[in-house]
Amino acid sequence: VSEKIKKEASEIKTIYRHAIDFDFSYFRTLSLDYGKDESFKNQISNNSFSPNNSGLNDIDDTFFGYEFSYPNINTSSLIPRQNTILVNIDNSFFRYDIKKKSGKESKGSPYELGRLRFSQGFLLPNKYSNNELELSRMEILGSFNILQNLSLSGSEYYFYETKDHLTNLNINYKFLNTDLSLGLTADTRSEPVNKNVNFSLVSQISETIKLKYAFGVDADQDLKTLEFYKVRYFPQDKCWFLEFNYLKNLIENRFSFNYALNYNEKSFNALLEDF
Repeated sequence: VSEKIKKEASEIKTIYRHAIDFDFSYFRTLSLDYGKDESFKNQISNNSFSPNNSGLNDIDDTFFGYEFSYPNINTSSLIPRQNTILVNIDNSFFRYDIKKKSGKESKGSPYELGRLRFSQGFLLPNKYSNNELELSRMEILGSFNILQNLSLSGSEYYFYETKDHLTNLNINYKFLNTDLSLGLTADTRSEPVNKNVNFSLVSQISETIKLKYAFGVDADQDLKTLEFYKVRYFPQDKCWFLEFNYLKNLIENRFSFNYALNYNEKSFNALLEDF
């Protein structure tokens, strides 16, 4: 009898679950206005309102909805918003452990095995776009937890107009209060193909101090393209925080600091998470 009870107490059943979500969004630009200063409009944009890269200071100067045309890795993955239907298909994979003891089952918390997203935009004709239906970039995002503290993530963007790819692969490892990330980015829109290796370390060395160090290297030229340092201090009651940043890249060296007060708990916690 004792052996039977012991066997039942150790019985565990594992269930795997796949969830799929479909999301449809519609974006439309009703009007664009640049004011009376037409010379400024001609400086920052072309006749089609797309960015004039030679006259822009940064992405904030672009017209809303045209950020995807700005030559930047982070913005080129965005979609046009002139008259666009966006389709997202999200797949989530979970594992549940169900323990059976004395004939009773108890369901444990779900463990996320991974996620996979497919996204495609359809740009419809209107006065701010072309006269024919066009496909915006195609997006595939994935993340998978290989072990409890080891994960793999990646993204793939395909640009139909130029038939180019933007590919990113990252491996992340967590131990104690430290996160390590190593990534590789390949961009075929440049000639030769732009290949960068990126590394980042984030560590919370105490209850009130968090550090970050990151750098990027051009894999072909063996050239350091980015170096970044960040230090953040926040008291235990999380009513404010102060952070210092230092950025060094091929164009500039920049030092900055940010200070935030907790006027809204949800917004402030989002700022704390974004590090």
